[in-house]
Amino acid sequence: MQIKKIHIIPILFALSMQLNAQINLVPNYSFEQYDICPYSISSVTPSCTNWFTPISKMQIIPPPPYSTNNWGSSDYFNTCSTIPTLRPPNNSAGFQYPLTGNAYNGIVLNMSNQSLDICFKEYIEAKLISKLISGRHCIEFYYSTSGYFDNNEYHSIEIGALLTDTLVYRLSGINTQQPQNIYANPQVKQQLPLIRDTLNWIKVSGSFIAKGGEQYLTIGSFQYTDTLKDKSIYIYIDNVKLWNCDSGDTISPILPRELKVYPIPSLNNKITVDYVNGSLGGMQFYLYNTLGQKVYQHKFISGISKKELSLIHLASGVYYYSLGSSEAVYEKGKIILLE
Repeated sequence: MQIKKIHIIPILFALSMQLNAQINLVPNYSFEQYDICPYSISSVTPSCTNWFTPISKMQIIPPPPYSTNNWGSSDYFNTCSTIPTLRPPNNSAGFQYPLTGNAYNGIVLNMSNQSLDICFKEYIEAKLISKLISGRHCIEFYYSTSGYFDNNEYHSIEIGALLTDTLVYRLSGINTQQPQNIYANPQVKQQLPLIRDTLNWIKVSGSFIAKGGEQYLTIGSFQYTDTLKDKSIYIYIDNVKLWNCDSGDTISPILPRELKVYPIPSLNNKITVDYVNGSLGGMQFYLYNTLGQKVYQHKFISGISKKELSLIHLASGVYYYSLGSSEAVYEKGKIILLE
């Protein structure tokens, strides 16, 4: 009887590669997905998919200004919003481009006002894709300090990531309508720079030993700062990742989609539409003049992510583009044609 040889080494190698490709356990890690486009300030709840504010889970929602649609809810900024103050990069909290994609969240890391006797913090929270197993886990996220509180004294406080078995929500205030701040010992924490940096995205990273069963992630300041007077800090947050790092491997990248339209300006009335890590198939590309009149339309065929478009019939000038479908607009921008 002839015995067939079975080549198991390549199979084992492929399996090993799959096992070593770590999974990001944070849903909607860069806040690109939304249930509805942000329509007002303080709209992480209910706009940003999978993310919410601990105040929204309180048994008794506090009155304004601490309710979920005032100070209580953290902020969600996305280019899909029709309200300029809720879109990156220039919005009601300051100026910053998303680290990746088209969106980020924003929180009051700390706001203290001596005359009003206020020391208030905001947080964002999400339920992980799956519960943590016991062992070492790695976490990283990025923040950028906003210039929103430029008139207030800056103070280098801690920002942290808290992992819990149960939902984190805020308790009702004691002798006040302000919900209690969350004071805890987060698994990963980092001190803000000594000098306010509103230009760069700063990475917070670290590892911790999970006991197993943790399924909620909360980001904010868990440091006791009630003694700080008139020191306020607002930050943007983007790209939150959490993975099992017992094997020592880094997380496999989740590539963000990005629309690039170039060159700007165009000197030959030709532009290239490039949807990096995405597909243009079935989408519509529209151009409008400064009067809002549609002057060009192109529907992309399936299976492409990049296409050069000829606009030789258009006069020199400024035009506004949108990319989307009949149901929604996904990207907007501006081009300039020069002869």
